[in-house]
Amino acid sequence: PRLKPWLHRIDKPALLIWGAADRILSPAYREGWSKALPLARSVTIPGAGHYPHWEQPEAFADAVCAEE
Repeated sequence: PRLKPWLHRIDKPALLIWGAADRILSPAYREGWSKALPLARSVTIPGAGHYPHWEQPEAFADAVCAEE
């Protein structure tokens, strides 16, 4: 909630990587951040929760390295 007021300052491409089973941040956060960051691309990683970089490191790396 404290991050949202600052998102409008970001004018660079961003990548939002979300765990499909995240129980800390709901999909509503991802949707709100996606709207606030018009240059953002969003990726949801199946089988991951709040820490997709630990829980699904290969899928996380694939998302980071993927061409848009």
